[in-house]
Amino acid sequence: MIHGNDFGWKHRLARHFVPRLLDEIILHSPEVAGWYQNHFGKGLFMPIISDERRVRPELERVLPLSQKTRPTEKPIVAFVGRLAGLKNIPTLFRAFEPLRGQAQLVIIGDGPGRDALRPLAPDALFTGMLSRDELLAWYNLIDILVLPSTQEAYGAVTGEALMAGAKVAVSNRAGSKDLVREGVNGFVFEPSDVTSLTDGLGRLLEDVPLNRPLCLRENLLPYRFETCIQALLKEINSL
Repeated sequence: MIHGNDFGWKHRLARHFVPRLLDEIILHSPEVAGWYQNHFGKGLFMPIISDERRVRPELERVLPLSQKTRPTEKPIVAFVGRLAGLKNIPTLFRAFEPLRGQAQLVIIGDGPGRDALRPLAPDALFTGMLSRDELLAWYNLIDILVLPSTQEAYGAVTGEALMAGAKVAVSNRAGSKDLVREGVNGFVFEPSDVTSLTDGLGRLLEDVPLNRPLCLRENLLPYRFETCIQALLKEINSL
């Protein structure tokens, strides 16, 4: 949004005038926090991530459900979220087409675009809306999460997938791109660049074995909730 990808003129005006009325601002991106510091002398960083001490035991608890849910021995590439235009899901379909033989594409969620999307990817598995346990079970199964949005204030699903050990491909228009460490836990791409997304997914799939063992995987988030929240509280208490 600080690079001109606004949600509208009201949002743009608010971003320039509201900070002057506040003592401090908590922001989800270190880049955005830096921008606010430069323009207003305010801006504290706190990523939108869950507390791994709570979520990781839940992921382990639902492993039997993950095993029961597993649709294939192939690696799983997935989208998680609302099925709507800004999510840019058709681009994911086009990028995935050359990789159909290597992985299973899964679309998790529901929304107004569901009926129009189904014919575009007849081999994709559409799960519809899921309960919390069902979603956690799928996070254990996902090998690569793709967030191809053309506009995304953050995208909490990126952090959820990383915490479960999945790698991610994230649009450079999503705030959660700041959770990506290139070559370590995924990559960032331009949401209109189908070829780049195909190539990146292909590279990540090379490292995923068929029928990988289901277990609690390494947390791939670059931040830890407890560390971040303690640093934030320290900053707030110093005001």
